[in-house]
Amino acid sequence: MEENRLSEQEQRDIDIKRGNYSENVGKNVYNIETLNISNNDNKNNKNTIRQQPKVPKLLPYLPNRKQQEMMLDQSLQTCLQKNNHKPLVCIIHGDKSQGHDTFLERTREVFLPTRFKPDERYPIKKYSIRFTKYINNKNNFYEQLQNTLATEITNYSFNSIQEINNCISNDPTMIYVNLSVEEWYKIEIEVIGFFLEFWQKWTSMCSGQFLMVCLSIKYPTEENLSFCKRYRLRKMKRKFIGQLERCVDAKLNQLNQIIGTVLPELEGVRQEHVDDWLSIEVKKQFQDDSIIEHLDNQIKFLYTKWRKQNPSKTIPMNYLAGKLRKLLQGDFLDEEEIL
Repeated sequence: MEENRLSEQEQRDIDIKRGNYSENVGKNVYNIETLNISNNDNKNNKNTIRQQPKVPKLLPYLPNRKQQEMMLDQSLQTCLQKNNHKPLVCIIHGDKSQGHDTFLERTREVFLPTRFKPDERYPIKKYSIRFTKYINNKNNFYEQLQNTLATEITNYSFNSIQEINNCISNDPTMIYVNLSVEEWYKIEIEVIGFFLEFWQKWTSMCSGQFLMVCLSIKYPTEENLSFCKRYRLRKMKRKFIGQLERCVDAKLNQLNQIIGTVLPELEGVRQEHVDDWLSIEVKKQFQDDSIIEHLDNQIKFLYTKWRKQNPSKTIPMNYLAGKLRKLLQGDFLDEEEIL
């Protein structure tokens, strides 16, 4: 039996010939020979990846969002070029499966730094606040918003707007505001007006100060709704979005101390946008062609199965990003998990 046992070196030589061994233990290496497989072989080939690549946290959330960034770019140019020293107020909206918070994070970490000059690219601070109850009285709205900002930024709820601004005047800052109500369609449009007017009354900002305020509105998803309920939900959304855009346009014509915009609705992502992401963003991170090939095959598989089971050709961002992260780590998708 000892004579028939292979030595470690002999076994290693056999593994190398079969493509089951890599000398590059410290690198993110894909087994190239075994990656050329069909989707039917997914279950039997999950272990063909030797190492899990390190995936940047925002990379799976970078497909598309070009419409939002184009509109934001226009407002940002107005803000920076004229050196207005005014708050930039943006309203972000879409159903809750579209990754509002990660969209703001990619704006802060990926999009905004490229819009500043190299010597102005400091880390952008962020503060997140949430309204816990529905308020339709202007004075109460102002008071709660100011107190909430003061608590989050200065740790003392009774500080003035001037004192709040002093704490953020030396750093580029983003403030995320979630308008949280149990039934989004009961938000009175006038509350959006209160929000804009609050920032109109904000104290004078310092030269070079950058403050971006983002109001996030999340709609319910259409998941598990009947056809009739989906129709009613879409009708309510269209009505609300129309009122929202008209209200903001009217208010911005009256307010001269803020720069504001309503970004296009956050929607699901099409396959062609993921293909663009693969050829641009992923290639920046991974130079290995086998990784790109693996992702390309699995993305086609994902969208083919999705279209067979869902009425929409787009995939919600949160769901998509979860699958892309899994693929970037070298795993494979099961048909059963694409629901």
